[in-house]
Amino acid sequence: GDNGYTVIDSYSCGSGCGGFTVGGSSAVQQLHEVNAPETQLAAPIAVSGVEASKPQAKPVRPSPGHLLFCGHALAFGAVSATMQIMNGEQKDWQAAFEAESSKAANAITPVGGYVLRTHVFGKEISA
Repeated sequence: GDNGYTVIDSYSCGSGCGGFTVGGSSAVQQLHEVNAPETQLAAPIAVSGVEASKPQAKPVRPSPGHLLFCGHALAFGAVSATMQIMNGEQKDWQAAFEAESSKAANAITPVGGYVLRTHVFGKEISA
């Protein structure tokens, strides 16, 4: 049907892609006017007296996956400690091994890092 607009094909891509003109005005300009940020699509809903509760964090239990990642951290710790001894950066291989393994385990999985420090290395965790 006739909606009062006449489409004139005047597409050009000289200094920037042009567009179709509709009845003397650009269809792109009309599209921007329709989708302008000032256009309110829905009425705001007033909510008073209702506070959204924050979801509480659920405790994470150690699983075999955490221990699997500790194995990777232990391998990294062994290589890193060996390199530190060879480069003369450390004198105590075991201390370097425990420190590097703990850092690696914490980077992968904090639960695994905790299990590694407290149960494998027997270190106390201070709060």
